[in-house]
Amino acid sequence: PESSDAKKQIESLATFRDGGGLSSLAALRCTKPIIAAINGAAVGWGLAFPLAADFRIAAEDAKCGFPMASRGLVNESLSSILLPRLVGPGYAKELVYTGRIFKAKDAVPGLFNYILPAEKVVAKAVEIGKEIASNSSTLSVALCKTLMDSGWNSTPEAAFLHESKCLYFVQRVKTEDVKEGIASFLEKRQPEWKLDAHQDLPDFLPLCPKIDVSVKSKL
Repeated sequence: PESSDAKKQIESLATFRDGGGLSSLAALRCTKPIIAAINGAAVGWGLAFPLAADFRIAAEDAKCGFPMASRGLVNESLSSILLPRLVGPGYAKELVYTGRIFKAKDAVPGLFNYILPAEKVVAKAVEIGKEIASNSSTLSVALCKTLMDSGWNSTPEAAFLHESKCLYFVQRVKTEDVKEGIASFLEKRQPEWKLDAHQDLPDFLPLCPKIDVSVKSKL
């Protein structure tokens, strides 16, 4: 029979969940764009979590790094999947295996959208947010985010079918924003969007099945 210590270890292994990973999952499932403005130290979770954001804007001198392995830890906050997607597997493994701490201005390509003087970081984040809000339908952005994020684990054929579903939805079901987009273009004015990025989502989402990560599920 198993000892109480062994049983305790098995129960802990079955129920433990990385808190950072839960925060990253929430960011990925958010239907609105997330813009990470990094103007201070971003080390460990501080840099792993922003990988789940849609945009990352960093101050030139921000201290950055993934020091997990150099502290006896391992990848967290979904960095094992998000970091290689952003910078490629070679750079990702180099950053994680070495635990290197670096300035944002020395970051590998793909890690940040913009690298700016510290005083311009928040302003740039706000600028991008306003540009999205003024130019684009919130429902369209939500669907585009879902399509592109799910596309990582997809095939060209599956992406084609997913895009077709979403196009049908905005052209045949929830048509208010596509009509407003065309009208505002023809009338040379700013659009006034009608639909919501949460309440008006189609019922066929998510495009890919969600895995139950609650403590009731099995690892």
